[in-house]
Amino acid sequence: MQVKSKSELVYIASDVRSGSTLLDLMLGSHSEVSSVGEIQFLMDHFSRTGMGRTWEWKCTCGMDFDRCEFWSEINRLVYEKTGDNICDRETWVRRVKQPFFRMAMPDFLFTKFSEGKAHISIGLEASRYCWEVIDSIAEMTGKKIIVDSSKNAEQFRYLLYWRPSSVKIIHLIRDGRGVVHSKMTRAGDTARKATKNWVLENLKLSVVKNFVPSNKRLTIKYEDLCQSPESEISKIFSFMGISNQDNLLSAKDRHNVCGSPHRFDWKNMEIRLDERWKTDFS
Repeated sequence: MQVKSKSELVYIASDVRSGSTLLDLMLGSHSEVSSVGEIQFLMDHFSRTGMGRTWEWKCTCGMDFDRCEFWSEINRLVYEKTGDNICDRETWVRRVKQPFFRMAMPDFLFTKFSEGKAHISIGLEASRYCWEVIDSIAEMTGKKIIVDSSKNAEQFRYLLYWRPSSVKIIHLIRDGRGVVHSKMTRAGDTARKATKNWVLENLKLSVVKNFVPSNKRLTIKYEDLCQSPESEISKIFSFMGISNQDNLLSAKDRHNVCGSPHRFDWKNMEIRLDERWKTDFS
């Protein structure tokens, strides 16, 4: 389905613990880009339920979302367009389980075989509402390029459905051993569970990213990003159609939703390769 575009979305897609927050913050340091973290969890943070309890659902600026000037203004703009506050509308398509085989279909089959399916309807409404949020961010900031690091394949597929010509995807891949190590130490996952999810998420992303033309999809390795940040970010900026800028990690006013808790600690923020799995694993 084609809808007239007001903004361009650059979607960071990856498994969790793969460096998506770092890349999001690096891209948001560019003067022509607004990076806002994981839009899929925006409703959770406004309503203070679900994802985000670890950091008490705070905005990266440190404020509650209903007290943050940035998000309060976005909420006002969205309300003017839709008649709903952000805390009252779903923004996460995976709240209801989404059968992946349907999302691997072209649009004409996607809609044909999804008629009457409640979970598909919820996903479509959630993703359309996310576009209202994205357009409002572009309107308020004056920046046409918006970065969403929601990561998962399902969210991307639904966003793509509404505006296929307005979406680019960056598939960020981290060595599976590093992801498994991080999931085991930080989330308490077993090695088997962490490995299975890493494989499945990257397989799904390998499928759905092919729904966009080759010039609108880019694969980046986390290890390359950390070891050669200047050359990798230059490659990404070229892909996004914007000029290079020197400041790769600006601590300017940030309002990211969700992501790694490290985003709150700008004093110790750095681009550093984490390969502790090499010494911690047998």
